[in-house]
Amino acid sequence: MRLQNIREAIDCIEHDIFLHSLFPKEPNVLFDLLQQISNLKEDFIRCRFIGEDVELLEDTRFRLLELGLNTEILLSELAGHKTREQVRQLEELYLTTI
Repeated sequence: MRLQNIREAIDCIEHDIFLHSLFPKEPNVLFDLLQQISNLKEDFIRCRFIGEDVELLEDTRFRLLELGLNTEILLSELAGHKTREQVRQLEELYLTTI
């Protein structure tokens, strides 16, 4: 999968997560999104980086990690579990961008 395709898929999943905040979905839909994110991470690792802009690659990596953590937080909240660890990981991710 090309980097542009990965970025477009990220945009779609981000939109789905936004819609979930307005109209909550069933947990199985969020599990499917989490699986799609995992697949995109694998595709990103296999992607050819030669000739790609470093900032674009870093932005894509950041968005994949952020999206995965946010989805895990949503699933944990739906299940009534603590989200402390995912929130800590998200904070660390945000600190890496400073």
